[in-house]
Amino acid sequence: MAAFTRSTWDFPAWLPARAHSAAIGCLRCQEACPENTRHKRAVERRYVFDRQTSQALLEERPAASLAPEAAELIRLLELEGQEEKLARNLAALQARA
Repeated sequence: MAAFTRSTWDFPAWLPARAHSAAIGCLRCQEACPENTRHKRAVERRYVFDRQTSQALLEERPAASLAPEAAELIRLLELEGQEEKLARNLAALQARA
């Protein structure tokens, strides 16, 4: 994982870089949960942010300042107020790509 430029974006030392697979959280507990066994083959819904929105999120802009479609997606995903975490995690996902 590439080094981050903001100290607030540093991950705890105990968290492996490979843990990042989502904008918020890693979902590993959901994958391992025995209650989800029957749902493993369910279609996963993935959301994609366009470049402009991704850049705005990396700059920690609030959802209200995004294009209406992007702001609505942030609201639907219940990520309002998570700008710093989103920026950090998107930067980590970019570093992995």
